[in-house]
Amino acid sequence: MLNNLIHFFGQFPHWLATMLMATLPVGDLRLAIPVAILGYHTPIWQVLLLVVVGNAVPTMIILYF
Repeated sequence: MLNNLIHFFGQFPHWLATMLMATLPVGDLRLAIPVAILGYHTPIWQVLLLVVVGNAVPTMIILYF
């Protein structure tokens, strides 16, 4: 499954793919953190920053409208 996700989000840069996975309601943090750490070999501090920002995007859109 990890390889399928990496292949699907492979057209995006790693930082954007991590944020998009965190934005999806199905995956949010349970999907984005393991894929970014295990699949993309991103440092943990960068993963946490990207995931928090990616998870806040839908919240800001919902609150705005």
